[in-house]
Amino acid sequence: MNVEGFKHRMVPVGDVKMHAVIGGNGPPLVLIHGFPQTWWEWRHMMPHLADRHTVVAVDLRGAGHSDKPQGGYDKASLARDVHGVMKALGFDNYAVCGHDIGAMTALALALTHRDAVTRLTVARPVSARLEPLGAEFARAESLAFRLPHEARPTGVAHPRA
Repeated sequence: MNVEGFKHRMVPVGDVKMHAVIGGNGPPLVLIHGFPQTWWEWRHMMPHLADRHTVVAVDLRGAGHSDKPQGGYDKASLARDVHGVMKALGFDNYAVCGHDIGAMTALALALTHRDAVTRLTVARPVSARLEPLGAEFARAESLAFRLPHEARPTGVAHPRA
C-alpha cells in the first residue's frame, strides 16, 4: 500500500517501532488514525495536504505495521509515541489531526506536549473518560489553549496570558 510521493519508515520510539508514512513540503502535520483503521485511512487526503505540509501519517502502536506490545494503549502513552515519532523525524513543532480514537490521542498529545503542538484538529472523537490524564485534561479551559481569542468559549482566557 503506497501513496505516490510518500515514503514508509519504521521509527524507533523507546521500546516500540512506529510505522510512519511521510511526504510533502512545508510545516509538519501528523495524522492519527481511528479504530480499526491505519495510516491508510488518510490516503486520499495526504497528496492534497502535502502541497502545503510535510505530512506524517502514523500507525498507532498495535495497528498496521507498528509494534504490538502487550501494554501502553492508554491515550497518554499513545501521545508519547506520536510525539516521539515527530521528534525522531526532526520536528520540534507540528500540527495534529486525529480521527476517532486518534482524536482522543491528538487531544492528549496537545495537552501533554503544548509547546510542540501548533494546531489541533479532531474529527469525530469517540466518547472517552478524560480523568486518567488528570484534572487539567478534563477542564474545558484546557482545550482552548490554542484557539484564537474570538473562538474561545465565553469567559475562557488563554492559560498562558
